[in-house]
Amino acid sequence: MLLESLTRSAATSGAGTERGCIRQRVHWRLDLDANGSPVGPVSRLGDGLNGVELEVPGEKRTSGSRAFLLDRADYTLGTPVKDDGSDKERASLRHLLWAELVDQARRSVGDPALAALSALAESPQSVRLPEGFNPAQFLAVYVLGKLPTDNPELREWWRQRIAAATKAPGAVVGQCSVCGEVREIPELLPVAVRGLSRLGGSATMALVSANQDAFEHFGLSRARAARVCSSCGEATHQRLNALVASEQHRRFHDDVAIVWWASQDAPDLMTALFEGIRPEDVAHLLSGPWRGRPGAIGDIGRFDAVALGASKARVVVRSWVSETLAELADNLGAWFADAAIVERASGEHKVPGIRLLSDSLRPPGGASAGPGAPSALFTCALQGLPLPDPIAQTALRRIGPLGQTTYPRASLLRCWLIRRNVPMTEVLDEGNADPAYRAGRLLALLGTAAEAATGTSLTERFYAQFSAHPGLVVGRLVELHQHHLAKLRRDRPAQAGRLQREIEATLEGVQDFPLHLDLQGRARFALGLYHQQAADRARRAAYAASHPGTIQPEHEAFEPEEEQA
Repeated sequence: MLLESLTRSAATSGAGTERGCIRQRVHWRLDLDANGSPVGPVSRLGDGLNGVELEVPGEKRTSGSRAFLLDRADYTLGTPVKDDGSDKERASLRHLLWAELVDQARRSVGDPALAALSALAESPQSVRLPEGFNPAQFLAVYVLGKLPTDNPELREWWRQRIAAATKAPGAVVGQCSVCGEVREIPELLPVAVRGLSRLGGSATMALVSANQDAFEHFGLSRARAARVCSSCGEATHQRLNALVASEQHRRFHDDVAIVWWASQDAPDLMTALFEGIRPEDVAHLLSGPWRGRPGAIGDIGRFDAVALGASKARVVVRSWVSETLAELADNLGAWFADAAIVERASGEHKVPGIRLLSDSLRPPGGASAGPGAPSALFTCALQGLPLPDPIAQTALRRIGPLGQTTYPRASLLRCWLIRRNVPMTEVLDEGNADPAYRAGRLLALLGTAAEAATGTSLTERFYAQFSAHPGLVVGRLVELHQHHLAKLRRDRPAQAGRLQREIEATLEGVQDFPLHLDLQGRARFALGLYHQQAADRARRAAYAASHPGTIQPEHEAFEPEEEQA
């Protein structure tokens, strides 16, 4: 269970947010003296415009009728966000809520700093505001240079206040589905998930929530449907917030966030998965992921990862992976082997990262490839699963009628085939007798001949037809090739002979090309074309290296430049 794994991680991490507190980004600072009088105007907190993230007493705010001890400026000062009558009235009511909360804390805790806050609450108009001040952002009020909310006694009072608020007359007591203990099950968990607003959600979101009758469980609605106690709900959400905030434990891509945690951190593994790796570096990575620590990844440690999306104020769990670190190493090793491909432009062998693979599936215009692409790639890589057919279908659509097979798309097609028990090499396989693969190779060679003879692209002209119905189109291509070959024999006989020998070798053993190619056949065709073009470029590079200062063979000088994914 995802929540159980987050609870275990929270218990063993040794870090995180104190119970009853949240991580809040604060943009503004106001200093008070012991009497509550402002010491200078409000100033920005931190070095830039992004503010500073502070740990403060708080919980999930489900409406504007609740105030926190460290809150937005419209609560703390009563400054309206908009200059209209309704918002001024709303800001005034919010300030009264904050003043009442501060007064309750002052009478319960007795901290002199809270008396200074009460004095501020009585005369907020004495505060000078800077240009560009935004009342919708949080304001930290310091008394004699210290935050009153850092007082342990005040934090304990806040925790007790939250606990008392959850004990409503209709309280539900039951066995918590996470810890197994019999406890009160709150209707709303005290902590919200933060940091996922870039996915299209709100600033505070719910991971556990049932907002429709269809999601109720034994008559229990909202968070009670999951039967999670307040303690476990707070621990799991605080841990998830800490992981989302850590660049060492999450990656954002389009509208998906990948978050992971493990009993032994191995960040190099996830960096290689998302950003790519050279095949020759894989063995070293998997045998020793921690610098300075010899040995292989242990069998005992656990690894968890989750792909998250957003739907308004609710977190969407798109996929969840839980396995041992040894299983992780095995699955990633298989992924790096299956996804490896030669890069056509450089001739180097590479494993594209999930980020590049997902980007290669974007439609024209730069729109997102959709949340299904990165989460599916991530899940298949970590669990050793076959790539779903829509990944291959999308890759072939992006290749398009012009045959734009970039190396990330070739990597996806190779991995998709291999995980369906269809052998496919990283580079040109002259022994591969599959008719679809040979048809792709043939189009590459015929295209080279046409470009050398006429300067026009036969590949772009016939890719769509030949990749779908090679048996119907091959006759026309061979007929065109005879005209191109005749011109080459007249103008460049040596080049014509070399090309003809390669074409005859490609056709050797092929009786007939299929009239129609299915999805696997189209993938093999695309890889045959890509491998042949990569091999031609490699030969051109080798010729240039061994014959410095000489002109390269002309029939290899007309290939299109490598397209970026």
